[in-house]
Order: sequence, then structure tokens, then C-alpha cells
Amino acid sequence: MKKVILLLFATVCIGANAQTESTKVADNSLSKNELQLEMGDAMQSLRLIDKDMVGDGSPSFSLSYHNRVLKWLWLGASVSYRQESFTTSKSWTDGRLTEYENFGIEHSFAFVPSIRFSYYNKPNLTMYSGGQIGMCWIKGAMPEWSFEGKVNYIGMFGQLTLFGITYGKKFYLGGEIGMGNKGLFNFTAGYRF
Repeated sequence: MKKVILLLFATVCIGANAQTESTKVADNSLSKNELQLEMGDAMQSLRLIDKDMVGDGSPSFSLSYHNRVLKWLWLGASVSYRQESFTTSKSWTDGRLTEYENFGIEHSFAFVPSIRFSYYNKPNLTMYSGGQIGMCWIKGAMPEWSFEGKVNYIGMFGQLTLFGITYGKKFYLGGEIGMGNKGLFNFTAGYRF
């Protein structure tokens, strides 16, 4: 009986050691750092809910750096820029906007920390979810919102990435679906090192 238990124990130890070695090899094939350029869509304005206010935004542009802390955990930071212009409606006819007036423009600049959880990790393909939250500096001209016609304030910045995918070993392309200041859809390109 002692020989059987000793044999089982030796088999489990050898198997665990082999599993650890194969995990190390897999982890070494994955890049530890990445630098990523992102372009988000202009559909991120929550002001579109109000029928008397119509928003139009340029794409958001971001530069992000991420470091793989664990096989599935990335930590990093992002610098982001977005421009949005607003108009107010003067009259509606049969549910359609027939006349409007220029309302203002705002620029937002953000530097925020980010976290990413990758659940599919291969050297050429990564799938992930993540988020960013922080503060942004908003500057612009809003004639109807202030006495001087200018705004300059600190606001909130947030982005929740529900699904992200990248394809490529060193240089890669990818996309994200999420919600927040960067938009609903983000197109990405980057470099892993």
C-alpha cells in the first residue's frame, strides 16, 4: 500500500512540474508590453437623447501603453483627445428639425489609468475586456452656458470595453466594442515588445 501511495505522489509531482514548465514556455511566448493607437467613433454623445440638442463629434484619438502584469492582467495608462460641437434646435416641424443655430464646441484632454483582463492569450491573437476611469480637462466655447462664452473645467472620463480583440504578433490591428468617452467602436493598431 505504501508503494502505491508513493507512486501516486511521485506521478502527481512529476505531472505538476511538467504543467508548470509548459505554462512558463507559453508565458514567455507572449509579449509583456504594448503601445497602442486608437480611434473611436463620434457616437458617444449622451446629449443626443435630448431632442432639442444635436451633438456632432470628431473621432476620439488615444495613445495607450499597457504592461502585462500576469498572463491575464494588463495595467497601463492612456492619453486621449476628443472634440464635440453642439447645436440647439429653433423649430421642429412634423418631428423633423427644420432650423437650428450653432451652439458651441468643446475639446477634452484626458490622461487616465487603465486595466485590461485578457481571457484568450495567444502570440497572434488576444481577446480582452477592460476599463478606464479618471479626470479630463474640458475647454471650449459655449455661448449659452456661461457669461463669457467660454468653458474651462475638469470633468469625468470613463470607458468600459466590453469586448476587444487584437491580431498580429509584433505589429497588430484590432477593435473594441464598449461605451464611454472614446465611443462605441474603437479601431486599434499597435506594437508589442
